[in-house]
Amino acid sequence: MTVTPVVHQNLSEKIYSAIKESIVRWELRPGQRLIDGELAVQLGASRSLVRTAIGFLVNDGLIEVSRRRLYVVRFSQKSIRDLLQVRHILEMAMLPVAMAAVPTHEIEAMDARLSTAEAAFRVGDVEQFYVVDVATHQLIIEYCDNDHIKKIYANLRTQLRMVIRSDFDKQQKIFESLREHRALIDAWKRHDERATAEALEHHLAMAEKRVMENFAQILSDLEAEEERPPRQRRAGTRRL
Repeated sequence: MTVTPVVHQNLSEKIYSAIKESIVRWELRPGQRLIDGELAVQLGASRSLVRTAIGFLVNDGLIEVSRRRLYVVRFSQKSIRDLLQVRHILEMAMLPVAMAAVPTHEIEAMDARLSTAEAAFRVGDVEQFYVVDVATHQLIIEYCDNDHIKKIYANLRTQLRMVIRSDFDKQQKIFESLREHRALIDAWKRHDERATAEALEHHLAMAEKRVMENFAQILSDLEAEEERPPRQRRAGTRRL
């Protein structure tokens, strides 16, 4: 397991953020057992602070408790599909409002960031695209002018980040997503409402397809791991 140590500045928040980011970035894998004492040593913090952070992460839906043991959440295929469908509904409904409200300079900035991410991808760097991916979808909600939808989306955001990132080690899938984002941003820059809506609809549908395929494999691997004799299973807080 790899968790970056934290410094003693707003320590409880940093512990929470460090563990959350390790889950979202798939450094801690779905179904992986977590041991608070080991996390405390790696983070250079007390077990009480780690337990407090874990409590928040349980509330966030990123850690689950089973038989008094802690595990990184293992989504079911239904829960993943439900999550992505909610995103789909919210973003498609709010896109026309966002297109009318987002300043031109925001779209131009997103276009420039996407171009930088495309160049980075060509040399093997996918992190910049991941940031642009999240920011593009967030832009729609940020300018939707509906506080209730913003709250709903905020409650889903961390789980969405984790689910979307699940296939970021697949070069072809990232290439496909990059191409879809380019079509979306280009249409938005032209103020073509129909083409923008079609590009977003296509991207959301394809993203759901890619993620569902990937999680089917992940869940299959987890089931195979669980069928192994106990001595052959990977234990503790190491990666699955």
